Amino acid sequence: MKASQIRQTLQAMDMLEPALELKHMDLEEQGEVLELLDERGKSIDTISLRELSLVIQYHQKQKRI
Repeated sequence: MKASQIRQTLQAMDMLEPALELKHMDLEEQGEVLELLDERGKSIDTISLRELSLVIQYHQKQKRI
């Protein structure tokens, strides 16, 4: 594999991580993330994985506070 292919593969794996995190959250946490999406005018159907990642990171930071 070329270095660029390896880099693209690793980036794709990083982008899938938020979807897996959302899947493993309990229903209450999933609801909170979906509310955050709704506040931003997005839905789980219209959001990119990058945006989902940012929303999940924001949600996790809010839980720590």
